[in-house]
Amino acid sequence: GREKKKKKKKKKKKKRKETKKGGMPKKIGKYQLDKTLGSGAFSKVKLGIDTETDKSYAIKIIDKEQLQREHMEEQLKREIAVMKLLDHDNVVKLYEVLQTQRHIYLVLELV
Repeated sequence: GREKKKKKKKKKKKKRKETKKGGMPKKIGKYQLDKTLGSGAFSKVKLGIDTETDKSYAIKIIDKEQLQREHMEEQLKREIAVMKLLDHDNVVKLYEVLQTQRHIYLVLELV
């Protein structure tokens, strides 16, 4: 009986390790999140590696709560809409937008 309880506890600890401080997963969609490249008022940018192609991207992780507190949702929606339309060598390309309950993830060209 005791051995089974120990195994269960170990499993629970493992699950906790899969998310970093603030509840951010180490993986989002098909992207493995790596080191932090930068951070700002609403977001953090991490290196993201596509687990299917091994290609690297910059993944901007935006905190939804903070976005709402500052009433910036509409501005972000506009920014995403504009980025999807733009295709220019001097503008960072937006590849994908992912969402969880707490965060918005912008998969961007790594420059």
